[in-house]
Amino acid sequence: MSRQILFSHENIRQSVKGDEQFVEDYSAVKEDVQTAQTSIDEINEKIAKIPDLFVLAGYGGIGVDAVASIGTIDATFKTLTGFDVDLISAPKNVTYDKANNGIKLDVVGVWEFTVKVSLTFLEVNNGREIQLRAYNSTTATPGATVFNYFVGRNQAGVNLQFTLAIEVDETEIGDLIQLQVGSTSDSFSSSDNIGTIYQAKHISEFQGAL
Repeated sequence: MSRQILFSHENIRQSVKGDEQFVEDYSAVKEDVQTAQTSIDEINEKIAKIPDLFVLAGYGGIGVDAVASIGTIDATFKTLTGFDVDLISAPKNVTYDKANNGIKLDVVGVWEFTVKVSLTFLEVNNGREIQLRAYNSTTATPGATVFNYFVGRNQAGVNLQFTLAIEVDETEIGDLIQLQVGSTSDSFSSSDNIGTIYQAKHISEFQGAL
């Protein structure tokens, strides 16, 4: 009987030791998993910062081929519409949104816009001014730069073009960027957009937060 009791006690001790070993092994494994997860998180964080450190490929462009009516160009800026052409069939880090008359930039960095717009309007015998700008439709924010053009007398149309570099940070990724035309001093009636080229390319890494 005493042997059986001693044997039972020994079994209990061995069982307890086994449980303690299990707990110890589990804790070690858990710690290893937590360490591995920390390393993975650090790696992912560094990967996320790659666009901030390197110039990534980025390019794309859309255009207007068919005539698109604008109406009257005046002090209320109007968004250029009628985009119906992919100038680059396979864009890189640029999303086309022709239905909403713009493009979206998909990575941070310095982007360069190249724009050419051909307009016609009712001929009026005086000199006038017209403006063209980029417009962030997502945030309802006009571009900081407004380009001014002079339209001479007896002219029924004008070609507008500009090249502009802008800095895009992580809060602006995916924002819809449109083109708008207006005139703060004059009026252009019966206006049409008869052709537009709207291109963007990634030219530099992001510097703002470094």
